[in-house]
Amino acid sequence: MKENIMDGLENAARFAIQPNMWGFCGEDASQVILRNLVSEKELDYDLVRETLCNHGFPHLNAFLRAISQTSGLDMFDEHVVESYWLGEDLTEIAADNAGEALVDQYEKQLPGGFAKGLEKQLPEKLYLTHLSQVILIAAADYENAEKENRINNCMVAYGKVIALDTNNAKASVEREIINVKNDGKYEVNSRKQEVRIDPDLTHGLNIGNDIAVHLGYLAAKLTQNQSERLRFWTRKVAESI
Repeated sequence: MKENIMDGLENAARFAIQPNMWGFCGEDASQVILRNLVSEKELDYDLVRETLCNHGFPHLNAFLRAISQTSGLDMFDEHVVESYWLGEDLTEIAADNAGEALVDQYEKQLPGGFAKGLEKQLPEKLYLTHLSQVILIAAADYENAEKENRINNCMVAYGKVIALDTNNAKASVEREIINVKNDGKYEVNSRKQEVRIDPDLTHGLNIGNDIAVHLGYLAAKLTQNQSERLRFWTRKVAESI
């Protein structure tokens, strides 16, 4: 297996751990399989690919396969995966015919009318990112404060560590949030939040580290480039929906 696919599978597994942990997607057995790869306890990339593709991750599959369809890259190419979770140059490129590709993939993942309903609410220009999935699908049936809470809990958000409580595996972070304005548009602000530390995902944390927050956990330490891209695409997607 090529290195760029292995890197993509590791990142796909990393951010799939939290929703699987909360029971939002995947099977119970998926948790150990995903963790073993990210923590390097068992580097079975084929098993992780099989798990993510065929064992209960329909939204991840629909978006990654749509990016793959529009870009011609493998769905677990590192650029495809980062384009979905954090955003990158490919996110702009894959926006061409993105709505059509996403509906096509959802028809395969969730047959029975879901795709047709989704088609009616997609923006004219769709960026195939996790934040788009959260706003347009995960939080679609919520309103007002509940909608904000759903978005901010589920999104992959940029943040910075401001305090650590290693004894209780917790950290205080300043993280980005999405607010819904009176006109229904979205804007990006920030707030402090206490989140859980997952030792399999973030080794050697220090105050000042740039991190990604996902479903109440520190999901990853970010490089400067990743931080800049996540902040850029959070704003661009929020403005586009």
